[in-house]
Amino acid sequence: MSQLGPLKIAGILTPCSRVVRVQNQLIGATVKLTVKPKVGPSFTAGGTAFWPDQEFAIPALNKQDTVTAVQSQAGFSDSTPTSATVGDHPTAADLSNGKFALPLYLCAKCVYLYDMIPGATVEVESNGQPLGKEVVRSDGEAVVSLSRELTNGDNLKAFQSCGGPPGSAIVGGLPLAPPNPLPPPKVETAVECDQIITVSGIINGAQVTVTRGGQKLAPICSPTGRLFILPMDQIKPPSVDVLCEGMTSFNVFNLRLGAMVEVTANGKTLVYGAGTAAISVPVSPLTVPQTVTARQNTCGDPGSWSALAKVVVGAAKPVSPGLTSPANNATKISTTPTLIFADLGTFCNRANSFDVQIATNAAFTSQVQTTNVGSGTNFWIPPKKLKFSTLYFWRVRSNHVGQVSSAWTTFKFTTVADGQPPQPPGTPPPPQSFCFIEDCCPYMRRVIVVTATSQADAEAQARAKAASNCTITPTDCNTKVPPCGQPV
Repeated sequence: MSQLGPLKIAGILTPCSRVVRVQNQLIGATVKLTVKPKVGPSFTAGGTAFWPDQEFAIPALNKQDTVTAVQSQAGFSDSTPTSATVGDHPTAADLSNGKFALPLYLCAKCVYLYDMIPGATVEVESNGQPLGKEVVRSDGEAVVSLSRELTNGDNLKAFQSCGGPPGSAIVGGLPLAPPNPLPPPKVETAVECDQIITVSGIINGAQVTVTRGGQKLAPICSPTGRLFILPMDQIKPPSVDVLCEGMTSFNVFNLRLGAMVEVTANGKTLVYGAGTAAISVPVSPLTVPQTVTARQNTCGDPGSWSALAKVVVGAAKPVSPGLTSPANNATKISTTPTLIFADLGTFCNRANSFDVQIATNAAFTSQVQTTNVGSGTNFWIPPKKLKFSTLYFWRVRSNHVGQVSSAWTTFKFTTVADGQPPQPPGTPPPPQSFCFIEDCCPYMRRVIVVTATSQADAEAQARAKAASNCTITPTDCNTKVPPCGQPV
């Protein structure tokens, strides 16, 4: 059975708090909040999640109470519990802190305050006349709707309290005339099953109405706003890190806010609510062979899942190298040969070093010469001159940190007779350019160019240059890279 991902208790909890802000819950899941007081019996609160970032009402809290959050839903096992501890009761000086978002404008129907005490009640007045009050959110912010529009002569002050006398006045001052004309609001492009759009560029206190397809949506009053809209088309699959055997966490990114995200790894499925554009997924060490999958759904119905993002977990065990020169069973080889080999590994199991041996018998016990060279070297010239007209065996194996060495790859050759010209020696492959597409869409794509002697080394260099939450794909260096939104 799939398990729901662990929740996050966001913001600060104080004895003023009457809500707990919870993130990463699955829409439709039941969120259970358990409060364990320092003294006395525990009690519970919570409710049904309608969004992956949501506040839940809770009874009065006291200093050092512990709040634990768990989500559950039919068909899934419960999430691992997440806990937070309630802090100190705010002092009179704490309650006197806070700020109005300035400037204030005539005709405003709301005001925005920040740096407040989470859970405190803030009351806004003008010249002693109450205009509105609101509970401060868990992020220390409050949008207070006003009983009327601001007019000339208003002089705003705010007072916040927490079960006792309020703090000193937080001064907002006199409202100004709004810009003429008003700046146009900026609407974020709505794409692929988004359930919200973000409207920004709104002057403080303005009323904004959004119309979509002839349908007028509810107005908002805030410096920035968020509105629910109808689902659109099917969303794209998320992206997943390059995965290697033994990893204990990885990132799933390019998520849509509000999406239900399903990740399957090591035979276990975890389900998250996407409160952010990327999620770090903790796992037991990844094993091979397996394919890790991830998909997302914001439309809320079984037919609206994105396609699966599939990433094959790369084996960490090094693979045997390829031997290039001298060729197997070659004759007339110089007595000072250049032994050339190649790393056949990929990003996860490329060699960190190579063991190289040469001897006059297949058991490598007679006239043995041996060395170890780093991953940037793919040839070796034995320091002791070889004998003429002699059969030699040479072999190479790959090493990778934390893994058992690969099997040996073994060739043999015969050296040239004394006084005879040897075959021309092999030439180590020169460094060449390798190109990769770094895909960080929807933000950008670019080409990374590196110089290396093997594909494995090139891929490692490209991965080191790329952002951790972007994918890299080999490409022809002459290929033009399409922008985000177009297929590669």
